[in-house]
Amino acid sequence: GNNLILNAPNGNIILDAVGSSGNGLGEITVNSSGITQFNATVNASSLTTDTAGITELNADITTTGENGQNYGDAVNILNNITLTGDEINFNNNVSGENTSLTLQPFSSSFPVEIGGNSNNNLSVLNLTNTELNFLQNGFNLITVGSNNTGTITAAGNVSFRDPVILQSGTSFIETTGFTITGTDNAAITLNANQNINVSNIINPNGNINFTTNNGSINANNLLGRSVNLTTGGGNITLNLNQNFSLNNPNVQTNGGNFSINSPALIQLLGSGNIQTTGGNITLSATNINSEIDFNSNNYQGQGGNINLTATEGTISTANLNSSGLTGGDITVVAPTAIITGEINSSGSIDDGGNVIIDPVGDVEVELINAQGGPNGQGGDVLLESTGGFVRVTRSFIDQNNINASISTAGGQGGGSITIRHQGGLANEPIASFEVGNTNLTENDNGTAAAITTGEFTINSDNSFPESFTVGNIAIQTDDIDVTPTPTPTPTPTPTPTPTPTPTPTP
Repeated sequence: GNNLILNAPNGNIILDAVGSSGNGLGEITVNSSGITQFNATVNASSLTTDTAGITELNADITTTGENGQNYGDAVNILNNITLTGDEINFNNNVSGENTSLTLQPFSSSFPVEIGGNSNNNLSVLNLTNTELNFLQNGFNLITVGSNNTGTITAAGNVSFRDPVILQSGTSFIETTGFTITGTDNAAITLNANQNINVSNIINPNGNINFTTNNGSINANNLLGRSVNLTTGGGNITLNLNQNFSLNNPNVQTNGGNFSINSPALIQLLGSGNIQTTGGNITLSATNINSEIDFNSNNYQGQGGNINLTATEGTISTANLNSSGLTGGDITVVAPTAIITGEINSSGSIDDGGNVIIDPVGDVEVELINAQGGPNGQGGDVLLESTGGFVRVTRSFIDQNNINASISTAGGQGGGSITIRHQGGLANEPIASFEVGNTNLTENDNGTAAAITTGEFTINSDNSFPESFTVGNIAIQTDDIDVTPTPTPTPTPTPTPTPTPTPTPTP
């Protein structure tokens, strides 16, 4: 199209129709010390405004050439608009009170780079740190990228004061090595078709939202008022280097694995949900504190495994659910103590999953449902406290209509149940294992209701000061070692020496 140069050294320019149909215009250059207002959609090869005056945008701007859009003056956004171009440069403040602004490349699958100082690479849409800082507070939403945008990468730390979406509709987002910070009312959303790899997202006053259709999520630190992570089947991995808290997390992997690894404390706080639908859940830290349920259950297949490991302290969690047509295994290991909600590793058709709860100190669980389905066996259950007590504080009605605190019954047989505690008679502390104590306290040892494998059951109202086994149910403790007193070897009675008969005198 033809080039257009508009000059108004001392006046305003109002444009109500500029290259809005056909192939558009060529290069548009505007020189005005007043207000230049675009009231209609612009299609051109490039757009350049000078450093004087103000540019007001009331409609979308699209530039198709490599020079893109260059705004030398201040820019006021008057409506919800989209700026489309493979190069978009701001050299002054950009304001948009209660409006939405989208910045996106023109070319399909064209990459975007945020942060840093370089603005000279014509093969990528650069939004430098300076340009992002020109975006004034007050936008309802700022979107970078679109469904047709390629890779989004970071060249430095960036900060946003308003809600922002980074959208790579055809590729991945990579900000590893840099920090994205949100202040004021910012919410930080990353949407990608493939992987999302980030180091630090710091947004204490707002939400953090990640969604990938076909990739995985990898992060080092996420601090937000609420954190929402969703994949279409990819894994979510958080590798941390410090104490870590997820507030009000909602995690959906649709079959992918979810893992958090930290050399310090992990906390999952508030309300939310961790749902992997068959994917494994793995957490490893010095201490783990979760107010959120862990759900790897899968109603259409096998439940995922749940593995929680504390290397130094305690584990405290809400409910753990790995149920499915076949149940997944649940393993919780800590050197001090373990407290969990309900544990459900049941299989509705086939086998139930195994359950291992193994601290040095006390074990406290609400209930354990490791039942198998009609075609399977129940899972094996091991509750082991090498230095404390074991408490299972609630109950449920199992498949055999037994009110049980622990059930491993299955259509093809029950799994074993082994309970090891340190309340036996040999050493302090001493506490009999009580089956059927509905008022268990932290000083007690036992279950609220029956313990059953289907074939064998320990009913309520039983107390075991020592180890006890029936079938494949074993309650083991530190019994007194009763060694029988050996029978002394009898001392033989000495045989008397016979007195010789005297020989008669002839």
